[in-house]
Amino acid sequence: MKQQIDIGLIDRNKGQIDGLPKNPRLMKDQKFELLVQSVKDDPELLEHRGLLVFPFEGRYITIGGN
Repeated sequence: MKQQIDIGLIDRNKGQIDGLPKNPRLMKDQKFELLVQSVKDDPELLEHRGLLVFPFEGRYITIGGN
């Protein structure tokens, strides 16, 4: 099901959910800036390939697309 969720309610996967290991990738510096610019240049991409999140304790944990 596709729905919009306030970005302030989404947390990165730090291993909070039993059976789901934390995301081993950490994007920073130039790679992060390139991603930010890519989203600014083509924001429609997020509409076609959104984040996969899991509800957890009143918030959402990103489990795909982060």
